[in-house]
Amino acid sequence: MFDTKKFFESKRIIVVGCPGSGKTTLSNKLGRILKIDVFHLDSFFWTSGWVKVSKEERIKILRRIIDKCCWILDGNYSDTIDIELEATEVVIVLDFPRHICYWRVVKRRFAFLGKSPPEVAPGCPDKIDWGFLKSIWQYPSVDGKDLREKIYRRSSNLMAIILRNPSEVAHFISEVEGYYQ
Repeated sequence: MFDTKKFFESKRIIVVGCPGSGKTTLSNKLGRILKIDVFHLDSFFWTSGWVKVSKEERIKILRRIIDKCCWILDGNYSDTIDIELEATEVVIVLDFPRHICYWRVVKRRFAFLGKSPPEVAPGCPDKIDWGFLKSIWQYPSVDGKDLREKIYRRSSNLMAIILRNPSEVAHFISEVEGYYQ
């Protein structure tokens, strides 16, 4: 499925995909297995009340993170993805169908009713609004398309692992865990 040796030599990994695709869950699992720090960009790029940090500040934050020797980045922001891709060795793309992402977003909403998920900034309760639903619908043809093109342009410099459904993610995790047994 993937070049196991190259993957395990990698210490800089990003996990990207549509909202609701499972980036945070996969990042956390990989962080535990690989013993690498996970940085959830949503917790750095937003402040209380879902106020977005300025682009300049997001870039400063991101540069401080990527200056570390090893990391897993969870999340993709179109205005910083080029910096992430330039610094990474492995990009894991969760390319799930929309219906799975919608279902997971609704499930997450009820799981964190009125409170902030642990991977986002305090004071940012989970919410679903029209703009968020629209971003999921448009992701494959807008942000996802742009992301795939950027990954393709850098394909000689990084390893791309594309997972298209939950069973592929489970198989991938099983391979990673098996490598350590």
